[in-house]
Amino acid sequence: MAFTWFPGHMRKALRQIEADARLVESVLLVLDARAPATLRNAALEKTLLARGKRLLFVLSKADLADPAATEAWVRSLSRDGQHAVAVSGATGAGRASLLHALQARHKKALDVARRRGIQNAMLRCMVVGVPNVGKSTLINKLVGSARAKAGKRPGLTRGVQWIRLSNSIELLDTPGVMLPGVLGPKSLLSLAVTGTIQEEVLPLEDLAPRLADLIQARGFSSHAFGDRPPPPEGTPWHDWLQALCRTRGFLLPGSAPDERRAVLFLLKALRDGRWGPLTLERAEVGAAEARWE
Repeated sequence: MAFTWFPGHMRKALRQIEADARLVESVLLVLDARAPATLRNAALEKTLLARGKRLLFVLSKADLADPAATEAWVRSLSRDGQHAVAVSGATGAGRASLLHALQARHKKALDVARRRGIQNAMLRCMVVGVPNVGKSTLINKLVGSARAKAGKRPGLTRGVQWIRLSNSIELLDTPGVMLPGVLGPKSLLSLAVTGTIQEEVLPLEDLAPRLADLIQARGFSSHAFGDRPPPPEGTPWHDWLQALCRTRGFLLPGSAPDERRAVLFLLKALRDGRWGPLTLERAEVGAAEARWE
């Protein structure tokens, strides 16, 4: 299973982000805490570092991920002069820690400015991430009001937006940009579960076997089947999915199983955290690398 999805407007947005980097001192790289490795753009990070930008990794939607795994990711990403913070746009958890990190960066910028004879300095930060990772929700939580467009559907932010966080800090919201190139099966599943790619363009028939295997492996089968017993452990994915269709009433005319509807049901349940926390990629402690589970 190979998949590529990089619409023309995202290519344009990526070029704009690289150009606008000259306007900021720091970059907030927002990653979904459930799949941080897949959602990183190594090429963009390299470009930003080469231009002297300081990176601050923000693990969003931490309330939907396994807490221990998220803590490991924070440690893994907080190295080489960079910093990482876990936050939840839904609950506001982590907001104070992120504000503290931004204020500390402003203090350093102010110290540099005063050594140059400048009494005031504004810290300008760019907020970057893939579609639907929670950039706008994060900004709204930081500001305390709905200043940036936010929603569950990818692609709401189409242009750059400057937003004043305080008298000393400004944030530049940017459109979500996908990772260019071919996506492997594991990366595609991570992007589907986190809601990064619009459901209309997902190859659901290719996702079905990995999704069924994931749910069985994580012990979510009992949730998927509700008050009915799930098929025995080790049931082939196609039989498992058809059993789910019959149990949930996902049927086409003539009573044929509606597997597409079943896959969408499973994706939404995982995406919304309906069955409990889920982390797809574990950090290797001491290195910003990961292993997919």
